[in-house]
Parts: sequence; C-alpha cells; structure tokens
Amino acid sequence: MPSAQPVATAASVRIEHGATTMPSQRNEPLATLAFSLLLDVFGMGTFAQFLSSFLGAEILLGAATIVCVFYTLRLLVREPEDRLLAFGFVLAFPMMQLYFGYVEIYGAVVLAVAAFTLLAALHLAGRCPFRYLPAAFLAVALTHYGTVILLPGLLVLAWRERELHGPRELA
Repeated sequence: MPSAQPVATAASVRIEHGATTMPSQRNEPLATLAFSLLLDVFGMGTFAQFLSSFLGAEILLGAATIVCVFYTLRLLVREPEDRLLAFGFVLAFPMMQLYFGYVEIYGAVVLAVAAFTLLAALHLAGRCPFRYLPAAFLAVALTHYGTVILLPGLLVLAWRERELHGPRELA
C-alpha cells in the first residue's frame, strides 16, 4: 500500500504558488524545476509515487547520457579498441552511481555535462558553430551551479574560435 505521506523530498522543498508548485532556491535550479514539473504533470502527491517517477526519469536520463558519451567518444577516439576502453572507463566514472539507486536530481546534471561535452567535441570537429556553446554552457550552469567549473573550457574554445576565425565569429 503506497504511503500517503506528502512529497517533501530530497529533490526539493516545494513552495505552493497559486495552481503550480515551484521549487525553492537550491544549487541546481533547472534540474529541480524539471523534476518538480514532472511531479505536477503526472499528479504525484505521495512519496512512493515520487520515487517511482524518479526511477523512470533517471533511467531516461541515464540512457541519454550513455548516448551522448558514445557519440562524444566516437568523435574523439579513432581506434575501436581504444574507444571501447574509453567508453567503459567514462561510464564507470563514479558519477554513474547516481543511476543505481541514489535518488537525487544529479542525473539531469550528468546529462547536461555530457551534452555540453558532445557539443564541444562537435565544435572541435567543425560540425557545430561556436554560437551554440555559450547557451549550452548557461543551461549546464543552471542545471547545477557546480558545473561552472566548465567555464575555463568554454573560454579556451572561445579563444580558439577567435584565433581561427576572428572576433566576428564569437557573436
């Protein structure tokens, strides 16, 4: 029998605001908002329902992360044997524990970092214009403020773009 306990979760302390429920201030605003909206859309009001929704969302986020990592390594590593080893290493990275029972919102963060890394690799391969990278970085940084550590990488890519194509291409 599901618990009738109201949702006051590790994912967010929720604040009632009119007809919608908004997450409180946290260090991962987009990730918290996404999971909060998921709860509202599917009308989940109990902790058991919340955990079920997290499982489904984490499986989808994990699958999308694996796809991003696969394509990133396909761009960066040429030899199939090396690519397989790199793929295994990256997926065994300690953050993968988040997909194996740790109920939190970091699955969205890992996916955002993987997607940003894929866009950066596509840019380095000449298949993605630089103008998409600042917006992608902003989305990553809003997913979790700790990902601001990727800023030096974005700045290096901006410097490289300026050196190769001039300052006009940065706009």
